[in-house]
Amino acid sequence: MKSPPNIDLLRSVRAFVEKHHMFERGYKVIAAVSGGPDSMALLHVLARLRPVMGLEIVVAHLDHGLRDDSARDADFTRDACQALAISTVIQRTDVRTWSRQRGVSIEEAGREARYAFFEDVRKSVNGDVIATGHHMDDEIETVFLRMFRGTSPKGLRGIARVRDRVVRPLLCATRQDIMTFLESEKIRFRVDPTNLQDNTDRNFVRNRLIPVIKERFPDFGEPMRRSMDILRHEERVLDQLAAEFAHEAVSRTGGGLSIAGEKVRSGNEAVAARLIMKALHEIGGPEARWQRSHVVAILQLIQSGNPSGRIHLPAGVTAWRQYDALLLDRTAAVIEGIPVLTVSGPGTVAVPSADMTLGFSVRPKSEVRPEDLDGRSLVVFDADQVNFPFTVRGPMPGDRFRPWGFDGTRKLKKVLIDAKIPLRVRNRVPLVIRGATIVWIPHLRRSDDAPVTETTEFVVKMEIVP
Repeated sequence: MKSPPNIDLLRSVRAFVEKHHMFERGYKVIAAVSGGPDSMALLHVLARLRPVMGLEIVVAHLDHGLRDDSARDADFTRDACQALAISTVIQRTDVRTWSRQRGVSIEEAGREARYAFFEDVRKSVNGDVIATGHHMDDEIETVFLRMFRGTSPKGLRGIARVRDRVVRPLLCATRQDIMTFLESEKIRFRVDPTNLQDNTDRNFVRNRLIPVIKERFPDFGEPMRRSMDILRHEERVLDQLAAEFAHEAVSRTGGGLSIAGEKVRSGNEAVAARLIMKALHEIGGPEARWQRSHVVAILQLIQSGNPSGRIHLPAGVTAWRQYDALLLDRTAAVIEGIPVLTVSGPGTVAVPSADMTLGFSVRPKSEVRPEDLDGRSLVVFDADQVNFPFTVRGPMPGDRFRPWGFDGTRKLKKVLIDAKIPLRVRNRVPLVIRGATIVWIPHLRRSDDAPVTETTEFVVKMEIVP
């Protein structure tokens, strides 16, 4: 006879799935399985629910290539799925290269690579949803991490039960529930030794911080979950208010959105901020990562007295004032002769109005020859300080630049005058921007930002391509 925890877990998961409408009878579910305990529990729970819910399961396993023995995890996962008569899609990727090219941490690069792979698998097999093995303890760790990095009430409500096509059936279970299930069912799993190290923020929270909190507050998880439930309910109310506000203040204009400035200024700032964040997600697409600072910058633009101010945002999005309207658009806007171009990763970018092609790449410092660095046609920056994405655009009123070897910044207009750039062609001088900082003026000079030092390992190389 099966032990009660097994029955309880299966019943809990099925009730949780039905409550949150994660999947229905006949769905094709892509199960994200790494071979670790959480994902193996997910695999076996879905396998048990397969006949009663008429599910079709396809397992997706991504080998991150971060450990010498990572291929054994793939073999283990394949064998486990064969025993359950479940098809498997396995792929290997170089997460370290992904990290360098995108200028993100290894942890973030792994997350991005996983979800991109899962979505590719879902599309290739015409799947309905992607199921991951996140559980209650993961949710608590995530809330702590978001608190430490700064977050909104939305971030404090925990991990989304359903987000687009991603579902998380085990969020009704604790890590102990899962381990009890695996032990009683004699289900084998792999242990990733890197999870025992404290070199990532999540591992530090899991291995060091939470055990200390449990010593003082052994049952802290339950009141935290109650607080997250309250926040989820209140978030739904705020989302509804923002949706009603958007109906009054937002309209479609071509391929972008127009937000009525007067209504934003006279409305509730918290609701307006939520409205802007929603608009950014709609315009920027699913891969854009928006922060509170972007929303604040847009609110300041709406509240400013400048009727034609502009902000260049990630994912190629431009926000600009047009009298009392705030326009959000992903189309390349033209500013004084130079199209605004976003450089999201290594490659070349043609700037026709400047009769120039710029190349961008990430290289080991050892490949850089000092004699090649003239600052005019080729420059390098410390990749840990300056990395993708970049923007290429023309000069704008108020631009300032910090030239190499100078203290402080200078007006860009004065820099161009000193360089004897004729007035009639200054509007076609391309600028390479990171965030709000001009890092390079091709054919002229580089900025004083992110110099290459003895500790530099990788550089971002920019050059004028012949």
